[in-house]
Amino acid sequence: SIVCYLEKFPWNVPSECASIAVCSHVLEHINPAKVDARLAGLVDLLLKKKVITDKDRKEYIGEIDLESTFIRFMDEVWRILKVAGEFAINVPYAATIGFYQDPTHINSITEAVFYYFDPFHASNLYKIYRPKPWEIKYCFWDTEAIMEVLLVKRREDPSFTKHIDLSGKGING
Repeated sequence: SIVCYLEKFPWNVPSECASIAVCSHVLEHINPAKVDARLAGLVDLLLKKKVITDKDRKEYIGEIDLESTFIRFMDEVWRILKVAGEFAINVPYAATIGFYQDPTHINSITEAVFYYFDPFHASNLYKIYRPKPWEIKYCFWDTEAIMEVLLVKRREDPSFTKHIDLSGKGING
């Protein structure tokens, strides 16, 4: 068996080694925030002053990525799945008693969260963060209970990350 800390990246799991990943009541515990840039600066300073080695950083801290930890988590699941692999998710729906009753729930999830991961979703939210691409194959939610989602790993395609202008001023604006 493999044991790893889910918020330390990369996981000690080979790329494209799984056909199915399942997270039941896990995602609501994954920090949605970005890593504090001061932490990245501190780690760089410790490396520069040779207080720690790069081996120490990899072993104890992992990659320092200023991206959202939740997005990085989703990208890591994507990395370990084979193309067309499935990711089954079960979480308490955001703002339900099931979400709020547990003091360790820090990531409230609704169906719209997954729109950011599907480059073909009509919302066009994917292009804001440009995570690894998923297809939303199934999404069920009960606003007073749980949510079940099935994502499928898409192949990466450069066309998914073309620039979009969200300011309304035009590209040269």
